[in-house]
Amino acid sequence: MIDRAANGGDITGTLTGKVAIVTGGGRDIGRACALRLAEAGAAVAINYHSSAAGADSAVAEITAAGGRALAKQGDMTDAGDVAALVEDTVKAFGRIDVLVHVTGGLVARKTVAEMDLDH
Repeated sequence: MIDRAANGGDITGTLTGKVAIVTGGGRDIGRACALRLAEAGAAVAINYHSSAAGADSAVAEITAAGGRALAKQGDMTDAGDVAALVEDTVKAFGRIDVLVHVTGGLVARKTVAEMDLDH
């Protein structure tokens, strides 16, 4: 699928039956990822922190094309919000197969070795 997508090929249906979460999916690269995953057939849970309008319009675009999507506000640096995103996604779609983590602006600027669950 990656080769076909990278070369502009048709990926429609290659993710049919799969469920994806896209963090930071309300705008820019995250939104584009969410739309492309939906085009490939995945149901998509779009997480956003402050870009509700972008997330809602992505959900509307996906559902208008016959796909399944939901938007969920949450701070991906908060374990409770992460758990709620996972729970709501599983409740709506039954499973999770793909995670695209695009959230960036909220991430603490530390090396992986310096991070703990609070970061």
